[in-house]
Order: sequence, then structure tokens, then C-alpha cells
Amino acid sequence: MENENLLSARAAKTNRRIHAAFFSLLARKEFDKITVSDVAREAGINRKTFYAYYNDMDELLAGIEDVLIDKYRPLLMSIDVSSGTIDAKAFFESFNALAREDIEVYRALSQYGILTHIMNKIEGLIVEIILKQLPMPTREKQIRCRFYAQFAASGILSILTSWISDPHGLTLDEFTDLAADITIFGISSFVKR
Repeated sequence: MENENLLSARAAKTNRRIHAAFFSLLARKEFDKITVSDVAREAGINRKTFYAYYNDMDELLAGIEDVLIDKYRPLLMSIDVSSGTIDAKAFFESFNALAREDIEVYRALSQYGILTHIMNKIEGLIVEIILKQLPMPTREKQIRCRFYAQFAASGILSILTSWISDPHGLTLDEFTDLAADITIFGISSFVKR
């Protein structure tokens, strides 16, 4: 059992080194110019070790996406839409804390259009969570609920993606307040000002 834990810890460390090497390279090189050899060299491993973890660069990217999405899964699973009230401010503050950990990663991914793919996966997860919580006795209610869930999820993630790509002078805290306000009050909060 101790050997298994040691191997798991070593594998996790190597995987983190591969991810770190990829992001280090992404900071200085265009995404489509990064090769397996580049990542292996940057991570201090050989190509064979890279291939023990990933078949190619696309699979590496998918693994990175999964790691980033998994960080948000507990927060997203805590959303309780069945109560009819969501504390948007608290949600965005928690989201803010998670985003702060990897903001430079998101900005690097945004430059190459990769962030949109991650956000689409998160949107699907949010919609799935909402639909599982709300009992829909009729097909019409199921369809309506899906549209509401997609609208809410895509709107929130769209403004987040936009802010990551170009913060427009807003700090993460200012963006969090704005996103909570938009989520709670919609466009009416802006029109009333």
C-alpha cells in the first residue's frame, strides 16, 4: 500500500511538471508550435515518460482542461437552484477565489481560443446540475428549464471569458461584484442607474 501511495505521488508530481512545462512554453511560444519534445525537455523528462501520461498534445490539453474544471466541480455542485434563491455574491466570491489561483493560466489559454472550450464544458456541467435538481413533470417544462439553465450558465461564463481576455481595468474583485449584480438583477440594474 505504501508503494502504491509513493507511485501515485510520483505520478501526480510528474503530471504537474508536464502541465507546468506546457504553460511555461505557452508563455513564450505559440500553441500550435509546441511539440511533445518541447514539453518533455521543459519538464525534465524523456518523451517516453510523456507518452506514459498522454498520447499527444491534444490529450495533454484535455487533461489540463479536466484538472481546471475539476477545481470548480465542488462549487458548482453546491448550487441549490431548487430553493429558488441563490446567493450570487457568495457564489462569485468563491468562484473569484478559485479563479485567482489560475488567472494567468486562463489568460494564456484565452490567447489561443482554448478557454472557450473549457467554458463550454463548465456550461454543460452547470446545466446538468440545474436539470438534476429540478423535477420536470412535463416535456414542456423540461425544455423551458433547459433554456433557462443554458441562458444563465452561458451568460455568466461569457462575461467571465470576456473579462479574462480583456479586464477593461476591472480587478477580479470588481468583476466579482459586477457579475453578482448582473446575475441577481440583470440588465435592469444597469438601466436604472
